[in-house]
Amino acid sequence: MANRIGGPPAGALYSTSIGIYKGENTTASESYLHFPRGICTDQDESVYIVDTYNHRIRKIDYNNTITTLSGNGEQGFNGDGMNAMSASLDSPGFCLVYNHSLYFTDGNSRIRKIDLETKIISTVVGTGMQGYSEDGILATNAQIDLNVDSGFYFFEDELYLADTNNDRIRKMNSSGYIETFFEGADLTNTIQMPISIVFYNGVLLISEQSGHTIKAILPNKTIVTFAGNGNAGFSGDGGNVCEATFSGPTQLQLFNNELYISDLYNYRIRKVLSNQTIVTVVGNGVEGFSGDGGLPTNASLSGAACFAFDVKQNYMYIADSNNHRIRRVKMLSNLPSPQQSSFIPPNTDSFDPSILWIIIAILAVFLLLLLLAILILLVVTGVLGALLWRKKREEKNQHSHKYAQVAHPSA
Repeated sequence: MANRIGGPPAGALYSTSIGIYKGENTTASESYLHFPRGICTDQDESVYIVDTYNHRIRKIDYNNTITTLSGNGEQGFNGDGMNAMSASLDSPGFCLVYNHSLYFTDGNSRIRKIDLETKIISTVVGTGMQGYSEDGILATNAQIDLNVDSGFYFFEDELYLADTNNDRIRKMNSSGYIETFFEGADLTNTIQMPISIVFYNGVLLISEQSGHTIKAILPNKTIVTFAGNGNAGFSGDGGNVCEATFSGPTQLQLFNNELYISDLYNYRIRKVLSNQTIVTVVGNGVEGFSGDGGLPTNASLSGAACFAFDVKQNYMYIADSNNHRIRRVKMLSNLPSPQQSSFIPPNTDSFDPSILWIIIAILAVFLLLLLLAILILLVVTGVLGALLWRKKREEKNQHSHKYAQVAHPSA
């Protein structure tokens, strides 16, 4: 959709340098980042960067000034209940702004929250130990097993998270308790390393990084494949999304009700059109750094797992992690409104596989009744046969007795 990408295309918004922390209260382009893996925005047009290997979360305001929101630069865990600036973080990853708070993954076993008004940091999910805990306990007492790109999403004020290495989708309910929302029951109804999740009209879309597909969980908990043929590679642009090939699909984002996918190891960001056609919107498929000032599809990316949208300014911000940069694409302002958009989630009115189980159950009952009828018939036949044999034997005995009386009359 080149006609939906405008200038300045694929711009390197912030320069960086490997392994160095620099730039506080300065222009963002003068700052240094180290493997920025997460990025998110708020309604005030601020951009939040997860500066992963600097163990900080940084903020770029409307005036393009960069400051540190959280993290003292020391890798570790502390600071809950204190100002976020004094907290220690452990290679934070995915982030999301929701209800005036910034949520982010901290290490592989916690989700933490920063109140953007008070700047107080706290833990909302996880104990700090990787693992799996049963449901029904406080989310802060639950073990989870994430990776740096594991995402989460708020739906109806409940936090849904991709518990990646446990192959589950879990949620923290409104009471703060952990529940399992979905886990595969068998090999045909499962998810592999869920990474990113988004809800669209009650349908949960999940990126499977190791399965190279996008799965959808329908409201009736049926799971179907929405995108990808399951093979690793690159193909399908201009064709149906179900026949496309991905390589490590990671983050999913909805912008103006249209689905964008980071195709991580294809070094692209791709988009699903209203007719279920997939196209590349950013990236030429060559790992590296190039393309500033040119068309987004001519740019080279490296490690662009995460991206976010500024809905007011119509920008896409890309965390180009291995290039230690944040890059920016200007989207055209005449994109369809959410009411006009026609991104089509999987058809929830399609055949329900549960009906098949009902049919199988009915057939099983019918076969059982048929076997029972055959058994009864065999029993009745056996009884009747025995009675007939007995009757014939009695008649034979009577005939033999009469013959004996004729042959040997009594005196």
